[in-house]
Amino acid sequence: MRDTPAASTTYAFQKPRVRRMAIQKRASGGRPSKGDRHVLTTRIPTAQAEKLFAVADAQGISASSFIAEVMAEKLATIDLEQLTGQETLPLYKAS
Repeated sequence: MRDTPAASTTYAFQKPRVRRMAIQKRASGGRPSKGDRHVLTTRIPTAQAEKLFAVADAQGISASSFIAEVMAEKLATIDLEQLTGQETLPLYKAS
């Protein structure tokens, strides 16, 4: 008789061993990159969130994509120079 357990014995605290590893294929295709992104978190009233999800779903896009599109449209209408109150200094006045 053996005093050591057989090689295939597993105990309750052990994960079962995988006999052979699956070959992983590199994904082909997928969506193209949307470029460099920054993660933002915000809290909005529940009623607005439900409407946002419904509109995004109706358009067939994620809520995140919908928010990004709406923000891009809004930011395109804002002139930063008017917000700061400073205009660029023309080069002929700089010297």
